[in-house]
Amino acid sequence: MDDIKKAAAEAGAAVDTAMDKASGAVRSSLAWLAGAAKTGMESGQEVLESGKAKAAAAAELVNEQQDKAFGVLKEGVDYVVARPEIGYPLAAAATIAAFPGARRLLFRLTVGRFRSPEAVVEGAEQRLGTLGARIDDYGKEAQKLQARALSAHEEMTRGYSKLKAARSELQRLQSAVGKTERAAAAVLEDLRTVSKATPKATELRAEAAQKLAAVKQQHALLRKEVKWIAKLDV
Repeated sequence: MDDIKKAAAEAGAAVDTAMDKASGAVRSSLAWLAGAAKTGMESGQEVLESGKAKAAAAAELVNEQQDKAFGVLKEGVDYVVARPEIGYPLAAAATIAAFPGARRLLFRLTVGRFRSPEAVVEGAEQRLGTLGARIDDYGKEAQKLQARALSAHEEMTRGYSKLKAARSELQRLQSAVGKTERAAAAVLEDLRTVSKATPKATELRAEAAQKLAAVKQQHALLRKEVKWIAKLDV
């Protein structure tokens, strides 16, 4: 019985010792992990602060380079403005470069020199195909416009002939109205000479005056129409 109690006591002591060792190991591990985490956080903070400093330095460098670039550009503009003999040729060169022909010539003298003969032939073949299609379209459009112009010319010729005939008729009528105007004026003058001798002459004189005014108005209108047609070289 004593041996059993002794064995049990030794077993309990062994268990306590093992538990103490395990607890110590756990505490040691936890302490190590906490230290490592703290060290990692401190290192991360240092890296973050270093990154912020480098980013600020890079932004400052970019701003400095932008200021320098704008400064150089402003100096160049001021230099050209202060020296027209330089600015005018540059402006002329830019104007010439705006034309398609000048750009094509510049392309051939620069980039075009490095193209292979096969590429040149292939590009020329494609452009010729496009040009051929355009030329065909231009030919069809030209035929339509020529037909339209011919029709308009025929209409103009017919209109010219009609206008010329109308002018002749207007001139003929103008001549007849002129004769009537002179006749009405003669009647009015005859009635004026005898108006005191007979009351009937006075009545006829008023009628003759009205007719003379009407024929004068017609004559003036005809002269205006003939003059308008004459301005058209008809």
